[in-house]
Amino acid sequence: MKKVIFDNIHGYITLNQVETRILETLYYQRLRWIRQLGFSFYIFPGATHTRHAHALGVCHVMDRVIKSLGLAATGERLFDPKARDERTTFHRMMRLAAMLHDIGTFPFSHSVEMAYINHWRQQAQVSKPKYNANHETLGSHIITNTRFEGGITQILEEEGIDPVEL
Repeated sequence: MKKVIFDNIHGYITLNQVETRILETLYYQRLRWIRQLGFSFYIFPGATHTRHAHALGVCHVMDRVIKSLGLAATGERLFDPKARDERTTFHRMMRLAAMLHDIGTFPFSHSVEMAYINHWRQQAQVSKPKYNANHETLGSHIITNTRFEGGITQILEEEGIDPVEL
């Protein structure tokens, strides 16, 4: 199963089965409403691109990097869900890591992340929190702890990918 999306910067981006399934999750779809540059669009009206478009672009750029390094799987293998050889798995993992790198982004992007981190720091003075407060930690949590219908962890595991390795 392939899905082709047109990106206004990169042109056509082709997603494989696992990427398509992740794209359709609520976790990924919420990135459509998070602006890449926070509130900058109030000053720069053209700054309206989203984390959704950004992450798809990063996936596409990662694919080009892997290909330019000579580490890519063939297109036939990359888009064959049954292909599990080392090269194909590496190529898929790198694309997925790129695609999911912002999955934990807060609403309003980095504009409110600092407020969350400051709140966490205040709480850390009272008790020792188990985790750091940032979008990377939240993203890691979403990737490894959503083992239910429509969850990214479940999709990755169904597709033979260890979420912890991602």
